[in-house]
Amino acid sequence: FLKYLGFSTAAATLAACESPIIESIPYVVKPDSLTPGMPTYYATAYVDGQDFASVLVKTREGRPIKIEPGDEGRFNRGTNGRAQASVLSLYDSARLRQPVKGGAETDWGTIEADLKQAVDASVTAGKQFVLVTGSVFSPSFKAVISKLRQSY
Repeated sequence: FLKYLGFSTAAATLAACESPIIESIPYVVKPDSLTPGMPTYYATAYVDGQDFASVLVKTREGRPIKIEPGDEGRFNRGTNGRAQASVLSLYDSARLRQPVKGGAETDWGTIEADLKQAVDASVTAGKQFVLVTGSVFSPSFKAVISKLRQSY
C-alpha cells in the first residue's frame, strides 16, 4: 500500500510541475545593435549619496540584469550590495517613465526648452541663477557643470 501511495504522490507531483508554454513574439524591425540571447555591456557610474562606483551594466534584449565592477574605478575595484541591488529599482512599477511637468507627462525637449528660456530670461534681467546639487563626484557631471558655467 505504501509503495503505491508513494508512487502516486510522486507521479501527481511531477505531472503538476509541467512548465507552461511561452510563445515569443519576434521583432517587427530588430534593432541593429541587438542580438537576441547575447548580452550587451554598458560602462556607466553608480551614484547614491556618498556611495559611488564605476560599473559595467549587463543587459539582455535592452533590459539591465546585472551590475558588475567597472575597470575604470580609481578608488575601489568592486561594487557593494547596494550598487548590485540598484538594478531592481529599474523595474519599479511606480517609477516615472517620462518627465512630468505640472502633473502631466511631457518630453525632454519641452523640459530643456522651458529651462533654457527661464535661465536666459534671468540672465537678460541681470539676475544670477544658482545650480543647487549635492556633492559632485562624477567627472562627467563636473564637465557638464563646467560647460554650463562657460555658457552663462
